[in-house]
Amino acid sequence: MKEVLQKIEELTALLEEKNKVADVLTKQLTEKKKNVELMEQQALAKLKNASAMERVYKKYSDFDAEKRKFDAEKIDYNKRIEEAKRQEENDAETLRKIQEENKKLDARKKALDKQAVALKEKEAEFNKKKSELKAMISGEAVKNLLK
Repeated sequence: MKEVLQKIEELTALLEEKNKVADVLTKQLTEKKKNVELMEQQALAKLKNASAMERVYKKYSDFDAEKRKFDAEKIDYNKRIEEAKRQEENDAETLRKIQEENKKLDARKKALDKQAVALKEKEAEFNKKKSELKAMISGEAVKNLLK
């Protein structure tokens, strides 16, 4: 009977030891499950972050495309502006030349007006002398002197 009691005690001790080992293994398993859950959460967070980054990169690539388009349009508009400036400068130069020609023409007109006035005065003087000469030839001047 002693042997049976001793065997029962040994089995009880063995069972308690196995229970302790089972508890330790259960705790380790629980910790590992928590770690796995944490890792799953981290993986999910990384996946969400990667998805968000992908959307950001997509928007960034769209932004780059729009920026390239804007830069191309800007270059085109700058060319148009430069062409307009050149045309404006050309127009200003042409206008300046026209104004200079107008000044020259105005000066020429004044000179011709003066010549015309001088010619009219000479013509009037010539007509006066012509009439005096006619009067002298016809003898009216002598008649007027004698009166």
